Amino acid sequence: MAETDSGHPPVYSIDIDPIDPLIFGDNRMVRAGYDHLILDQDPSPLLIHGVLGQWILERYPSGWPDAVLGPREADILKVDRTKKHAELLGYCYRDCKGGFWFSKPLHFRCTEVKERLLPHDLLAPQRVDVVTTASSCAFDRILDGETIEEYEQPVLVSQDVLKTVLQGIPPSKLPLQAHQVMSIDQVFRHEFRAGVVVDNTTGTVQEGMLFTRPYRRFAPAPIEHQNSRMAFGIAAWLRTVGGAIGDPAASSQGRLGGEGRRALFNFSAIHDLPFGNIRDGILAKVSGSSGFLAYLLTPAVAPSGPITISGCQAVAAAIGKPVYASGWNSLSGQPRPLQNLIPAGSVFFFDWPHKQPDPAVVADNWLTSLSLETAHVGFGRVLIGVWK
Repeated sequence: MAETDSGHPPVYSIDIDPIDPLIFGDNRMVRAGYDHLILDQDPSPLLIHGVLGQWILERYPSGWPDAVLGPREADILKVDRTKKHAELLGYCYRDCKGGFWFSKPLHFRCTEVKERLLPHDLLAPQRVDVVTTASSCAFDRILDGETIEEYEQPVLVSQDVLKTVLQGIPPSKLPLQAHQVMSIDQVFRHEFRAGVVVDNTTGTVQEGMLFTRPYRRFAPAPIEHQNSRMAFGIAAWLRTVGGAIGDPAASSQGRLGGEGRRALFNFSAIHDLPFGNIRDGILAKVSGSSGFLAYLLTPAVAPSGPITISGCQAVAAAIGKPVYASGWNSLSGQPRPLQNLIPAGSVFFFDWPHKQPDPAVVADNWLTSLSLETAHVGFGRVLIGVWK
């Protein structure tokens, strides 16, 4: 099978179940010495794309599978864009029941009452009076709302909550239940393990130079679900260049994270782009909306110019603190340059083209990328919603 029945290249859903505690730093080798800090952060698109490609490559002992992955490149971040390459369409956390968990959209505000998260409002763009309003906003409008004590720790929302928020439905109609929103520490807990600094030149231990590495131990599945899932994990989606993966249903161990620790990978073919049910719900809410928005499913490489979709320039944004990712070039044996990333969960707002709601904007830009040069690696994948 070279393509799906729809004529498009195959798309695969991948479940990644951690076996060992994992470490995610800035994607450079954790034993590279003390020339950089070893910090904890979410895995970057570059890491997820790389481990999936490696898993696929191991299915083809006779050589590189061009029909699946595309041509082999010396540097995956510097490719000939006229050639096709396998594309990471996105990833998120996945619970032991198969439910997906996403970074909270940053225009969706929650408050905390007696250790319980409650919905408050959805911010929307308001025009700025540049004569009387002092603002450092780089956009035409600001996100206006009343002053509240917003809960600002990392929060994950369920697929149902994300669908509702991207439809522009007011939070008064969004009753948050315990199973619909959770903090990141419910997915994993940190384990700090001691290590010693090694001189990279001589390979000898530096006396008295100790450090700790922050490992993530993913929460185990309840006993009633341990037959299907071992623990919380990661879900990812990959589109090949046209060829189908040989024996994609087979599960096998692979390596993931800074030390290449063990995880179980399970590939299965799907027949639509991911999150089609979210997209269809948003299409039903296009009429009567004020504009559309782009929610970052994955971190985006910070652009040098304006952010545009379908010829429209962003008028406002809810952007989180920048995150950074490097990577390791296995061919050169050196770390990649550090990338400045806009975090997942950030939201950019746009007016409709020609001031008319257009469902085609949602459908045509579903899971496209704000980071065009690195889209195949998975940077900047967006889900399109509406605002009112």
